[in-house]
Amino acid sequence: MKKKYLGARLLASAAALIMLASCSDDNSSGSNNGDDVLSVPSTEIPTNPENPVGSDSTVDSGSEVLTPEDVANEPITEEDLKDDGTASVTTLTVDVSGVAELGLFAEGATVSLNGVDAKTMALSGAPLSATVSSNLGAYKVSGDIGTAVASVEVKGKYLNYTLDEPAATSGIKALSDLRERTKLNVNVLTRLEYDRVQYLVSEMGLSFTAAKTRAEKEVLAALGLKQDSTLFEDISLYDRNQAAANLLAATTIFLSDRTAEEIDASLAAVAADIASDGTWDDLTMKATLGDIAYSINVAYANSILSEKNGNADIEYYSVWVDRFWATQYGLGNCGKSNQNEIKANANPSSDKAASKFVCQDSMWAVATDILLAHIAATALFGECNSANEGAVKANAEGQYFTCRRSVWKSSTEADLLNLKVSEAKGACTSSNQGSIEQFESNYYICMSNSWQKTKNVPVDYSKGRAMNKRLGRGINMGNAWESTGNGATADCGWNNCIQDNYFKVVREAGFNSVRIPVRWNQDASNSSPYTLNSGRLSGVKADIDLALAQGLAVIVNFHHYTTLNDAAAKYASNKGAYEEEKKRFLGMWEQVAKEMNAYPDSLLVLEIFNEPHDMKQDQVNDIMMSAYEVIRKNAPGKTIMFESAGYSKFAQIKNLELPADGNIIVSGHYYESYAFTHQGHGYDCNNNLSQNVLNAIPNDFKSYVDSTSAYFPDINNGHVPMNMGEFGVSGQHGSSCGGSGVSDELRAKWTDAAIAAAEKYDMSWHYWGFVGVGGFEAYDKGAGQWYPELLQVFSKYISK
Repeated sequence: MKKKYLGARLLASAAALIMLASCSDDNSSGSNNGDDVLSVPSTEIPTNPENPVGSDSTVDSGSEVLTPEDVANEPITEEDLKDDGTASVTTLTVDVSGVAELGLFAEGATVSLNGVDAKTMALSGAPLSATVSSNLGAYKVSGDIGTAVASVEVKGKYLNYTLDEPAATSGIKALSDLRERTKLNVNVLTRLEYDRVQYLVSEMGLSFTAAKTRAEKEVLAALGLKQDSTLFEDISLYDRNQAAANLLAATTIFLSDRTAEEIDASLAAVAADIASDGTWDDLTMKATLGDIAYSINVAYANSILSEKNGNADIEYYSVWVDRFWATQYGLGNCGKSNQNEIKANANPSSDKAASKFVCQDSMWAVATDILLAHIAATALFGECNSANEGAVKANAEGQYFTCRRSVWKSSTEADLLNLKVSEAKGACTSSNQGSIEQFESNYYICMSNSWQKTKNVPVDYSKGRAMNKRLGRGINMGNAWESTGNGATADCGWNNCIQDNYFKVVREAGFNSVRIPVRWNQDASNSSPYTLNSGRLSGVKADIDLALAQGLAVIVNFHHYTTLNDAAAKYASNKGAYEEEKKRFLGMWEQVAKEMNAYPDSLLVLEIFNEPHDMKQDQVNDIMMSAYEVIRKNAPGKTIMFESAGYSKFAQIKNLELPADGNIIVSGHYYESYAFTHQGHGYDCNNNLSQNVLNAIPNDFKSYVDSTSAYFPDINNGHVPMNMGEFGVSGQHGSSCGGSGVSDELRAKWTDAAIAAAEKYDMSWHYWGFVGVGGFEAYDKGAGQWYPELLQVFSKYISK
């Protein structure tokens, strides 16, 4: 579901802090008159036959943002009173089309065009009638009128795009000189100027042309929008220019999450308020609409508006929504000249009346304690940037500030501890990242230029690290012994029997190890002592022998033990079932550990439980630690591998309970994003590999390693050894997507990025998988060869 609101805009302050690092909005293209006014270059917009209005013009970066006072003080000149020729017209044939956009008027809405007396502004003659012909508000009206000036009024149902639902019948209108006009749009801005134009002509004696010019300046100033010379009746929501940004901002604010009656009433009230003197004075209405603007989620409104017109591009206008509420709060402009100025909300009727705001890089933001601390510290210590990340400084009053991610913040207890450790042990920098130091009674690890207290006592993981290095680069011999087959031929249960020569093929490709997933529980006895099936056991051992004969190290695990996983997930409602299944699990592990203990400790790793999921962390830890104790008792020298919750998500490793045992490894599985890697497996096909997905991979792994380092540090520096036990992409060979599945080229590109990230942090890795089902396989068993693109990627790393 799309979210309609960002929430009360505490986010404005967060946005201000984010902008501190970049100095301006990403869409900013310049400044004007000393004010950092954001503007966006126009791009070509998709055409839509239902929308007859469009523009390829660019933003008018030379226009001003004027205050209501600026416009109100402009004198009426003799030029304003000159005859513009509208009053002399007695007959005019009109043929105009346009769009009606109070939102988007729906097909069937009524259109009435009346002549208007150019002196009294009274309606003249019988109206011309038409109907809206599309759900984008398109209309056309033709006929003869007796004046040059016309009033167009549209009534009917329209789309309130801030709600994505039709509203009750409503209406808006426009005034325009039709002598040389074939296009006339009716919108929120034409409604807001309507009464003021009438007043200026009928009461002040201005020409219609001068009245329009003055009224439009006044409306834009009253709303805090950027001055633009485009006549309001020439603007559409789908134009890509500054005029459209103004209209989008005004329309979105008046519509936002409100009933048709509320919208009609507020438009009429604001138009009437502006009519007599050109200013908007009603503080209550200004506060109501200002508070609405403050909480608007522009992205939600944009998505609906874009969707209704063939996914058309929408002009950037968020900054003008911000300008609107700032104007109604009496804050004025925010630019270079008043950077860091703090002002109070001057509108006592506003829900934010008690708030103060600070000018930060062309936008007003709530003056939170965090933001004020940053401003004060910047004035004292200079900019917070990458060069002084983690620095701690004190002001004259002894208050400490810390530079974090381009923002000065009041120092926390952890910051002050970092200062103490740095004074005693030296600063934490990129050169000693991951190092461990003991200070007083605690241990600290150097991470992100700061000494951080470790979550657990460091362990000497030398043995685990040596085994992890031995595992190196590997591949899963999956879709075989973890199938639903039984006995000695269980590996053939999914028609992927492990052939004797497979291990030779793997070794000749340069791999160091294999992972052999096993569904031990499939055919083991259900009663104590839970005897393993002898055929399965002998078959698995035979494959281990074949792997070792090729010089490959081996991981053996418990795979697809769904009955234990499900019992653990239902622990709260049926503890007994879980305890019984756990007994069986430990009974089987006792036998597996004894059998595997016969193999050299340096060549075989025992992985406790594959991909625990849908269970609470207590059950994950109980399964892992209970099995660890059984394995360690029966295979005392073996390296034991742990996995985390959430299908072995790396991010869940920090929640594990790990023993103070240096001969262990933690394993995580990586398939991000699943929408790409698992196409045809519950995810849509034809999902291309985006640059965003590739860019996220290094950041993902850094976060995993940073977290693991803090929770499970190695006394020798670093962290518990890590393994990427599964990763891969379902391609077009076996996926249900068929020919529309992921190409081998894209599979290889993603795989390369994942391996590179793992290698950077000395992780061992095991690609899923060698042969199998679902399109993940790296080896084409039918053709008897590797898929070339994947082998090329593997070779980059296994040849090192």
